[in-house]
Amino acid sequence: MAIVSFEERFGYYVAHNGTHEYRTCSKLEALQVAQRNNGWVSWHYNDEAYGSYDWSKPIQQDIVDLYRQRAEQLRNKFDHVVLMYSGGYDSHNVLESFLKNNIKVDAIVSFYNSLDHNPDSDIVVEWQLQTWPRLKPILEAHPEIEFIRMDMAQNSLSMLDIHRDDYYYIADGSLAPNFVGISYLHQLLPHKFRTGSLAMVYGVDKPRLRYKNNQFIFNFYDQGFRVKPVTTGSGIEYFYWSSDLPALAVKQAQIAKNFWSGDPNLLHTHSRNKRNADLGIVLDYDYVPLQKMIYPHCSQGTFLTWRPASPTFGQRDIWIYKSNTDHKAKIADMYKSFKKNIDRRWFNQGKHAKGLISNISRDYIL
Repeated sequence: MAIVSFEERFGYYVAHNGTHEYRTCSKLEALQVAQRNNGWVSWHYNDEAYGSYDWSKPIQQDIVDLYRQRAEQLRNKFDHVVLMYSGGYDSHNVLESFLKNNIKVDAIVSFYNSLDHNPDSDIVVEWQLQTWPRLKPILEAHPEIEFIRMDMAQNSLSMLDIHRDDYYYIADGSLAPNFVGISYLHQLLPHKFRTGSLAMVYGVDKPRLRYKNNQFIFNFYDQGFRVKPVTTGSGIEYFYWSSDLPALAVKQAQIAKNFWSGDPNLLHTHSRNKRNADLGIVLDYDYVPLQKMIYPHCSQGTFLTWRPASPTFGQRDIWIYKSNTDHKAKIADMYKSFKKNIDRRWFNQGKHAKGLISNISRDYIL
């Protein structure tokens, strides 16, 4: 078993086996330790920082002001601030939080895949319908911002070679190499951004609430962290879910609570609010009217979302799975090991292709 270690500020697991606890940053490692000893696994995300807040006490500061404060934090802390931009709610609100407050942005990065020739792939459609239409007028108005359209194809493939011995553990249930490759994207930036301190800013993530026993409860879900570094020195910084400004996530959660509590009928009848025997009603965090309240900078226009059809395989690496290459064979071998070594009880509906069941953080009562 490989011992995986990276920054615990991005979350860690504890395998509980009676009186013994084993701490690791790898979900698969934690699950294997737990299942060998008939134990269980807990997930922890900056418990101390977020646990210091009374989430039921309204934060009076306006959400837009908190966005400004977070942008200032990042600008003051790092020599270079590079925004990862898709044009969706999360990333567009991040960009506007800098621009509307005249806070300098050094560069904006969007992605393409030079080896995927499917014109209907989600990364192509996203670029055509959302990313570039929003970004083009912004870049014209701000010529001082450098724009980088980064090819993620070779970087993704190289993950299967660089991490051939530990990929199984660092990928945490996802066989999509582009997820692992995120940790290395800083190496693809122009050299000037790799001298001094760097923040590659991602808009992670929307507030996730559930309703149980007449209470609104917030949890951090580990499966929501598709942008999770697997090495130190990645430069990755989360804009919304950061222990540097816990009040931001708390305020977002309070806005979501006020939205759903303002219409109890909608809370119970909205088709994408899912009832779960253990969690209660898991509330739709993508609901458009709610998003427009959480992200006031995104109140105009239509924002599109693409979610992976399979959490195990991902959407952006389908071109690898359909190829006739050694890389496809490597993924197939890992999937066999995946099914052999990780018990079905840890997977959604007991199916490996459906992805691992989410682990959630401690409860925060609103």
